[in-house]
Amino acid sequence: MTEPPRAARRGRRPALWVEALLVVAFLLAYESVQRLAGDDVSGAYAHARTLLALEQSVGLAPELLLDRATAASPLLSVLSSAWYSALHYTVTPAVLALAYWRLPERYRAVRNAFFATTAAALVGYFLLPTAPPRLLPGYVDVVSDTAGTGWWSASPPIGTSGVDQLAAMPSMHVGWALWSSLALVLVVRRRWLRLLVLAYPAVTAVVVLATGNHWLLDVVAGGGLAALSWRALVARQPARERAADADRVDLVSEPG
Repeated sequence: MTEPPRAARRGRRPALWVEALLVVAFLLAYESVQRLAGDDVSGAYAHARTLLALEQSVGLAPELLLDRATAASPLLSVLSSAWYSALHYTVTPAVLALAYWRLPERYRAVRNAFFATTAAALVGYFLLPTAPPRLLPGYVDVVSDTAGTGWWSASPPIGTSGVDQLAAMPSMHVGWALWSSLALVLVVRRRWLRLLVLAYPAVTAVVVLATGNHWLLDVVAGGGLAALSWRALVARQPARERAADADRVDLVSEPG
């Protein structure tokens, strides 16, 4: 039997069971490494205060205002906590699965952009452990305060939670949300759906600030990592592969 050309093999999706194992292993490794990413508590607080000082020096430090406004509204608190707790680990794998199904020619590049973004974030957790706003005086831990009204759990104290409590920089909630929106834009064709998709990382950015889980610079860093990884691994993909998936999506999309 004649072996397919190398270009054809490169464009094929990996076997589903192999890909599922790879993604699950990567996410488990991410969680494990994140919890081991240094134990410099005093340094993490110092880094947090430095980030806050930098933001204040340029007049961009919205965390306290958003956090207090959200904490003052029971409805906003519950909605923000649900968004923060639920979507990070549900939307991302769902988008990965959709990309596997709808973007066979570009799937490897899309998946690799996700891996690269996350791996770079782990380096950030090691090099710059950073306490989130909710651990500093004056800020409210909105997710913890609303844990009794939802299925999400309260954030445990540093002593019992591991170092993930100090992994604020960069924000992978925002990084993964931006990656998800970029992947979905390749699939959806209707303008209103694209606008809705692009709103996802924007709302997520506001939520992570409003719940006291990230600094504005964490948000910028997380989004920047996702954008750079996407540009390097997906946007520069050969034109023939982009065209192949564009044709395939158009065939299965509704006209509009």
